[in-house]
Amino acid sequence: MDGKSRGLQRRSEIQEQETVTTGAASRTQLRFVDGALLTLNENAELAITEYTYRDPGGKPDKVLLRLAKGGFRTVTGAIGKTDHSAYKVETPLASIGIRGTLFSVFYDIVKEILEVIVEQGRVLVTSETGSIMIGPGEQYTGVRVRADGSFEPFVAPGTRTGPGRTDEDPGKYPGESDDHISIPSRTGGSDSNSLSNELEGNPPVGP
Repeated sequence: MDGKSRGLQRRSEIQEQETVTTGAASRTQLRFVDGALLTLNENAELAITEYTYRDPGGKPDKVLLRLAKGGFRTVTGAIGKTDHSAYKVETPLASIGIRGTLFSVFYDIVKEILEVIVEQGRVLVTSETGSIMIGPGEQYTGVRVRADGSFEPFVAPGTRTGPGRTDEDPGKYPGESDDHISIPSRTGGSDSNSLSNELEGNPPVGP
């Protein structure tokens, strides 16, 4: 937030408007207080642009993430389950809206290709050329977005398409562990901008 960088450790907390980056051969798991979990892959950069959950002032719940490079895999939490417009991921090539979802995103900054794969639920991917809904129950479970905004949909390995599939609650995040960084929420307290995980009760990490 102030332009300074700091190292993060297990159970560190980060703030809204901070950016999390990972280096080569490293990754981190972020736990959000609304129940969402996100694994950030190596050589990635993700900004927590907006995150509001159960704001005492009545501000609507909202998630806005910006992926500048690299990828992540996430299972969404309470935010966006009823109001789908409350959750959005922005990338240089397209924006992503969710429908109760377990999905992964990867942006190749060199080749300028965005790839989105949905394992459960549905995702609406929107570029400057249009929109496409992907996920089990839809025609495709994956899509690549090219630099010109064009779509290249596909059926991702290990996923199923067609009728009879529903937007089931993804349940526990595959590979969930206790090695995570606590993220975010406006959940009350003296600092409404704090993204502290109140369930963990951990103090913020200093700069």
